[in-house]
Amino acid sequence: LKECVDYALSNSLQVKRGALNVGTSQIDYTQARFSLLPTANANGSFGYNWGRGLDPVSNQFISSQRNNVSSIGVNGSWTLFNGLRIQNTIKQTSRNLSAIEEDLTKTKNDVSLNIITLFVNVVLNKELVENARFQLTTSQNQLEQTMKRVAAGGLPRVDQLNIEAQVATNELTLINQENALALSVLQ
Repeated sequence: LKECVDYALSNSLQVKRGALNVGTSQIDYTQARFSLLPTANANGSFGYNWGRGLDPVSNQFISSQRNNVSSIGVNGSWTLFNGLRIQNTIKQTSRNLSAIEEDLTKTKNDVSLNIITLFVNVVLNKELVENARFQLTTSQNQLEQTMKRVAAGGLPRVDQLNIEAQVATNELTLINQENALALSVLQ
């Protein structure tokens, strides 16, 4: 049973999907917490131009062999107060993370319960097959005794026919139980 439950938990698509949802929610929570930090950006560029171009200082056309172009930029920002939006977002993502973790726990419990139920059904159907075999064997033995007694004249032929009908019913019950066992194993 433990092996079946462990296999189901490690291979269930529902559990894997739940684990991915937890990971996504953890990323959202981390991102919300990082939104409290300041941001800084820097950029720069450098280029060469050959031939005729525009002088950036005098705004006149010049003919030069080479013109260097460069630019550098830095900016930063830090939110000091925005109506507690960031703090409330952090609380919301934290609660969403807790809810998704609980959903994952529930999914694992549901999968485990489902496997346990199916496992118990297999065990029950095995017992029912054994019981049906025992009943069939008992009916067949009773048929043999009744046939001997009918042949000796101690019982009427109707008793033999009733026992034969019972044997056929027990054979059908055994086949049905074997089918139920195969189906429960498949599930």
